[in-house]
Amino acid sequence: MRNALIVFVSLLIHANVFAQDDRLWKTVLNEKFNNNRNGWHTESSTLRNAQIINGKLIDGFYEKGRANANRIPINLNTNKDYEISFSIANLNGDAACEYGVYEKRNNGTLKDAYEKYPIWGFVWGFKDWDNYNCILL
Repeated sequence: MRNALIVFVSLLIHANVFAQDDRLWKTVLNEKFNNNRNGWHTESSTLRNAQIINGKLIDGFYEKGRANANRIPINLNTNKDYEISFSIANLNGDAACEYGVYEKRNNGTLKDAYEKYPIWGFVWGFKDWDNYNCILL
């Protein structure tokens, strides 16, 4: 996945993680993005724009041929069952368009590039780029 082309441009509207404890479901995380109390990565740079705005996490990553994910730690017991629900939308969903990204040259400078099919999604259980769960759209 490390070399897969992922332009992670997504809009996370609402995320919930529920844990089953005996017969009761407890909320482990209920994120409404009203603030950044959970410590989501925010940045405004040429290659990444990640902001919490109006109850949404808007995260764009623009380096061609690279992947990135916005993640926070959640302490989950892997021996239990969980239910995850979230709302997500692609802000760049026009299949007829190419989207501007950047490609790094060998000397580290950037050049304009384009991606016709950006990939975006939801990642959980991230340990490293070889060990994680995701839904990619």
